[in-house]
Amino acid sequence: MNNDLFIFCITVNCAKITTVMLSSFHAHHPNHKIHVVGTQADFTELGYMGTHPNTVLVDIGSDAEFMQKFKQGHQGTTSVFASVIQKRFNLGDYSKFCHIAGDIYFRKNCIKVVEKAFADGYDIIG
Repeated sequence: MNNDLFIFCITVNCAKITTVMLSSFHAHHPNHKIHVVGTQADFTELGYMGTHPNTVLVDIGSDAEFMQKFKQGHQGTTSVFASVIQKRFNLGDYSKFCHIAGDIYFRKNCIKVVEKAFADGYDIIG
């Protein structure tokens, strides 16, 4: 496991589908933490997946600026990306990050492929 890799997803207003993603993520990546950016209402809707030991909740619900941006197209998502790049959430020291879309379903471990690509010198993996 690469401790230098920050893995995150955004679940604002889409916790039901994120729950399915998290279930499959944890099944195939038992040694990886995933940071879930959302609100208390989203986290409640995640149920058990919101309390999983490898799920780290990042609450942006009290940030009025963030919440307004989620009402304006993709501005909320871009603001979260900018915050991850700038390490605004203060969630550790990392130089690499991986965004997981909330509508992904994992059938096997794929983070090891991402980690290998970073180790091989790639800056962006898609």
